[in-house]
Amino acid sequence: MAEIVQAEIVAGASKERRGDPASAGLLRQQLRDGSRVHGIITHGGDAPNVVPGFTKARYIVRGETLDDLERLRPRVYRCFEAGALASGSKLRIIGGDRPYSQMVHDFEIAEHYRRNSESLGRIFPPANLQVQKSVASTDMGNVSLSIPSIHPMIGIQSLPAVNHQREFTASCATESADRAVHDGAAAMALTAIDLATDSALRQRLMR
Repeated sequence: MAEIVQAEIVAGASKERRGDPASAGLLRQQLRDGSRVHGIITHGGDAPNVVPGFTKARYIVRGETLDDLERLRPRVYRCFEAGALASGSKLRIIGGDRPYSQMVHDFEIAEHYRRNSESLGRIFPPANLQVQKSVASTDMGNVSLSIPSIHPMIGIQSLPAVNHQREFTASCATESADRAVHDGAAAMALTAIDLATDSALRQRLMR
């Protein structure tokens, strides 16, 4: 999934309320499947009875590919430009110019990794679940556009807790999590050996 990370929206110098996050919320109703817009207000003013002269928000914009993201980005920006124009504010957008790209997995490398992981006792979900697109974002996606890559995930027996939850953080400090780190590193090392010793695969990867 392609993503603009931590684009900050700064508006100020207005006597009226500004930059309406509701417009971005309305835009979300018209997004393509796989596109996302997330945002929080990081500074909304200094007193509840004073119209703020400065506000700040942080937004993440996501698309399934960089092309999708580039089509979505100006639509999101126009939501904030409209709010600034309507309220007489000055708008400054910080960041968002170095997006994460979608992840392109090399399925032959991934198959080697799967077999090596299973040899260590790891269990993989059914194939129909494996092929589902990940909604995570990582700069490994940018690497994968240049060289054959994989970005496997490994379970730590944290369910029902998942990433970005406090309960998941606690699960990361367990014997199961330590074992997952060990198994993941070992499987990756075994996969690297496979790539180095399989002449046909090595030649393909080096082209």
